[in-house]
Amino acid sequence: MRPSTEVVKKVASKTGHDPTELPPLHTAVDPDALNDIFSSISDSAERPEAVITFSYAGYRIRVTHNEEVTVE
Repeated sequence: MRPSTEVVKKVASKTGHDPTELPPLHTAVDPDALNDIFSSISDSAERPEAVITFSYAGYRIRVTHNEEVTVE
């Protein structure tokens, strides 16, 4: 699953809201850029330990190089 989709799904699950009730993800981060960064990492022979953090819908979001999404 794409990181941008995973972020919205996890925040919706945590809040108990439908994903369509959340603010647009692009208000916090460029979803295409987020997906592109991690797809280029997963396609490369060397996987740097990239981590991106940002705030979205009142939560701190952390996406790691292995596309693990944490919502705090």
